[in-house]
Amino acid sequence: MSLTSEDRDAATRLAIHQSRDDLLAFVMLMNPSFSIGPHHRVLCDQLMRLEKGETDRLMVFISPRSSKSSITSTYFPAWALGIAGFGAHLAIIDDPISEQDAYSKTRRDSLNAWYASGLRTRLMPGGKVVLVMTRWHETDLAGFLLEQEHSAPMADKWEVIRIPALN
Repeated sequence: MSLTSEDRDAATRLAIHQSRDDLLAFVMLMNPSFSIGPHHRVLCDQLMRLEKGETDRLMVFISPRSSKSSITSTYFPAWALGIAGFGAHLAIIDDPISEQDAYSKTRRDSLNAWYASGLRTRLMPGGKVVLVMTRWHETDLAGFLLEQEHSAPMADKWEVIRIPALN
């Protein structure tokens, strides 16, 4: 039994409708061959919470080659900007430091200062930030921000997704 053109059109309309409310459905609509894993649902659910305003800060720690960057830095902005606006209302920081640079205190300090006096000051009121990275050092940007959260009363409060690598 083959699908009629009307059936295909109805299926496409349904997929488009679902993708307006569900980031993972949007990913599948844009890339039907995308291989979904359980961590993708967790990531998409948290990014959707961010878009809805349930949180303003999100850190994502997932191992390399897990599609975290394509979902967070490619699909999510395309999906969210179609709904929520644009400009400095959303900042996505994707792997801001390499494994080699993470072991340089000078590089870490420079990146931490860039966030505090650069990016942070350019956000609009109510602006949202996503930091997606592989953790390479305890005082990398994520470590710096989490330490600030615990030690400075006015620091940003972060939602954190930690998904360890599986062998």
